[in-house]
Amino acid sequence: METVRINGYDVDLSSFKMSTCGEVGYAYKDGVKKFCKKFNDPVDAVDNGTLSPKLQERRKKEFQEFTARRIAINRKLREVAGMGGNIIRPESEFEYNAHWYEITEFVPNVVPEEEVPSVIKNQSEDDKLKILKIAIQSLRTVHNVGIVHADLKIPNIMLVKTASNVYASKIIDFDGAFFENNVPLEGITGTLDYFSPELALYFQQEDPEERESIVKMITTKSDIFTMGLVLHKYLTGEFPKANRLSPQLSVAAEKGYIYPWQVVRDRNNDGSMNQLKVDSTKIRHKWLVALISDMLQLDYTHRPNTAEIISALDRRTVIVDDKWPEDNIEIDTNKIKSDYAGLRRVAFKGRNGNTVHCYSLIDNDGIRTLMDVNDLKNKNLAKEKAEILPPLPDDNIIWGSKLYEECIGIKPNKSRKGFYTLTYKNGNQRHVDIPLLKMLKYATPKNTPPPPPPIIPKNKTLWESDAEKYEIIEGAQMSGITFAGRCEEEPSQHLYYIDRGNNFLQRVPLSTLVMFKLVRRKS
Repeated sequence: METVRINGYDVDLSSFKMSTCGEVGYAYKDGVKKFCKKFNDPVDAVDNGTLSPKLQERRKKEFQEFTARRIAINRKLREVAGMGGNIIRPESEFEYNAHWYEITEFVPNVVPEEEVPSVIKNQSEDDKLKILKIAIQSLRTVHNVGIVHADLKIPNIMLVKTASNVYASKIIDFDGAFFENNVPLEGITGTLDYFSPELALYFQQEDPEERESIVKMITTKSDIFTMGLVLHKYLTGEFPKANRLSPQLSVAAEKGYIYPWQVVRDRNNDGSMNQLKVDSTKIRHKWLVALISDMLQLDYTHRPNTAEIISALDRRTVIVDDKWPEDNIEIDTNKIKSDYAGLRRVAFKGRNGNTVHCYSLIDNDGIRTLMDVNDLKNKNLAKEKAEILPPLPDDNIIWGSKLYEECIGIKPNKSRKGFYTLTYKNGNQRHVDIPLLKMLKYATPKNTPPPPPPIIPKNKTLWESDAEKYEIIEGAQMSGITFAGRCEEEPSQHLYYIDRGNNFLQRVPLSTLVMFKLVRRKS
C-alpha cells in the first residue's frame, strides 16, 4: 500500500483507478476505510512558466468556480443527508497538488457494477419498484433544496444488499450536480444516453451566450426525465423505443444508435412530434405505463415532481385528472380506465399568448394524444354536465315544476336559436323548441303568474320510521336546495318537501334527501 497523508486522511495511491471524473480509490482516517475521488478536470493553474498569464488566469477562474460550486453542493447535501443514509455525499473536500479531492463514506455490501444488470433482472416487479422508490425518495430530498443531480443513471443508483437479504438503493456521484437557480455555463458532466431533451439542447449549444437562454429550462425536472428512463430500463431491460421517426432520424437510426432525447425532440415533416413508446408487453399495469409516459414528456413543465411520482407508486391506480371547470363536462372515468392508461389536464401557451386548456389522452403504450373538449365528446369519453340553467331573457319563459320532476338538466342550444337541450334522469338528451317545452309543461310564459306555492310545513322532522336510521343535517343545502319538512297531505307515502328557492316546493322520497345530502345515516 502506497499512502500519502492529505488533509488528515491516509490516501492509498495504489488503490486508485480511472473513472469518468478522474480517479477513484480509498483513503483511511483513524483506521476507518473511506472512498476517495480525485478530479482530473479542472486543474488549478500553477505558475510554472509554461502558461501565458491570460491562460493561467482563465484556468484559475475555472477552478475557483468549480470548487466553489462543489463546496456549496456538498455543504447542502450534508445538511439534508446524514451518514449511512441513501444519499452518499462527501464528508470532506480539499485541494492537493492542484487537484480537487472529495472523501465519502465507504459502503459495504455494494453490488459490483458489472453484476447490477443480472441482479435487477432477477428481482420481481414489486422489488424493482421498491428499490427505485427508495432512490426517488432520496431524489426528493435533493430536489427539495433545489439541487439537480444531472447524471442519474443505473450505475449511479448503487445497489446494496441488506442484512435481511434484500436490496436497497443509494444515490451516488453528485460530481456534476448544481443548483437549478445557478446552472453553470461550462463544466457540467453527464451521460449522453440518459440526457433529458433540455440538457441535450444545452450541451449541443457551444456559445455561452446562447446557453444562457437555455439554462432556465434546466431544472430538477431534467432528473425526472432521466428517472423515467431508469424506471423503464429496470422493468424491461432496455430504453423505450420511438413510436415513429421522421425520415431524417430514421436514416440516423439505420446508421447507429439514437438516444431517447433525440426521439422526443424529433419533428416530422407535418410538424408533429414523436414520442417514446412504453413497452406494454413487459409493463402491463396501466397506471405504471402512464406514470412513465408522464415522466418522459418533452415539455419539462408537464412532468411530475418526485412527490407526485411517489404518490403514484403508492396509489397504483389509473389516474384520470379532473376536467377544466369551464368545459362543463362529465368525464366517463370508467371507460377511460377500461380502454386507456390515463387522462391528464394540460395547459400551454397558444400562438396569441393566451393559455389554452386541453387534455392529454394516454393510450396503453404510453403514447399521448392532445385533445380539446369536443374531441373527448366525439370519442364518447365525456358529455355535457347536466344542470338546470335559467332560460334566456328574450324567450320570456320560466321553468315549470314538471321540469324539475322529470329532468336533471336543461340549457340553451347554442347552434339552434329558440331550442333547448334537455337531459332526462336516465341520461338521455333531447333538443326541443319553446312551444314544445310549454306543451310538455316544462315551461310557462313569464307573464303568467305561477300557481301559489304550497304551505311550507311547520314540522321540519322526519317520519318516525325514517328517523330511526336517519337524521337531518342542520343547515345543509346543495345547489340552493334545502329541506322543508314532511309532506303530511299523503302520510301513507312518507314523502318530504324540498325547497328549491322562492318557496318552490317539490315532493320527494327519503332517497332524494340522501342524494342531496340533506339527511344522513345515523352513526
